[in-house]
Amino acid sequence: MSGIDLQDQMQSYYPSHRKTIRWYKKVGLHICEMMLHNSYMLYNKYSGQKMSLLDYRESVIEALLPDIPDSAIQNQTSGKEPSTQHLPSKCEARSENNRRQRKRCRCCSKRGVRKDAMYFCKSCPDLPGLCLEPCFKEFHENLK
Repeated sequence: MSGIDLQDQMQSYYPSHRKTIRWYKKVGLHICEMMLHNSYMLYNKYSGQKMSLLDYRESVIEALLPDIPDSAIQNQTSGKEPSTQHLPSKCEARSENNRRQRKRCRCCSKRGVRKDAMYFCKSCPDLPGLCLEPCFKEFHENLK
C-alpha cells in the first residue's frame, strides 16, 4: 500500500482540482494525473535520467502544445497598435455599500432591454458599458 500513498503524496505537490469543478471533471483530472505520475515513474526507472516531477510535467505539456513560429506571433501583434485595440475592462469603481458599480449596456438598451454590465471599453471616447457576449463584439463591429 505504500505505492498508493507515495502517488497521492506526489500528486498533492501540484494540485489541479478546484472546488468549483464538477465531479466528473475532477475524476477525469485525477485519472490524467495518475497516468502522468505513472509515466513519470516509468521514465525515471527506464530512461537512465532522473528528472523532477515538475520538470517532467513541463516537458509533457511542451510536447503536447503545438509549435508556433515567431513570424506568426509578430504578424498578429504588428498589425494593430495598442492604442486602437478595444479590450474589455472591468468597472473598478465601488458604491457607498462597497458593491462594484455597473454601467448600463449600450447594445442591450438600444434593443429596449435593461441590463447592467460589469465591463466597459477604455478605448472608446465615452467609455460605454457593454456585456461581454455578444454586445462587446457587436458594438465594435458597428463602429467600423
